[in-house]
Amino acid sequence: MRIIVDGDACPVKDLIQRAAVRLNVPMILVSNRPMAFGSEYGVTAVIVPEGPDQADHWIVEAVTEADLVITADIPLAAAIVEKGSVALGHRGEVFDASTIGEFKARWTLMNSLRQEGLDLGGPKTYSNKDRGNFANAFERLLRTKRR
Repeated sequence: MRIIVDGDACPVKDLIQRAAVRLNVPMILVSNRPMAFGSEYGVTAVIVPEGPDQADHWIVEAVTEADLVITADIPLAAAIVEKGSVALGHRGEVFDASTIGEFKARWTLMNSLRQEGLDLGGPKTYSNKDRGNFANAFERLLRTKRR
């Protein structure tokens, strides 16, 4: 098992890294620019070329069924689930075979409304409650995946 992190906009890298070290699980941080984060014990930083979805392409190629991917990107999460794995959103959303359809349908609807020019605003502010939801879901998935 590895933890693969879509790292460019991930607000919980520190939490993931602590768990990876504690459990001796490899963590791969994928981004399109060097980050101060990623040189810690057990963490491999992968820098992909600049460009749309380059990190996503790398992750989809690398992921196996045993891996856990951390991402808030719904199309990437859908591709991960298609490969038989599980993804986890930054707010604790579990993307698996039983949930990805609903998340993808909502994403598609919202994306089409934005393309029509409807201003839907941005994502809500990331809160301590979101961080706690992520931590709880992350621990549950780690236990499940390590069995």
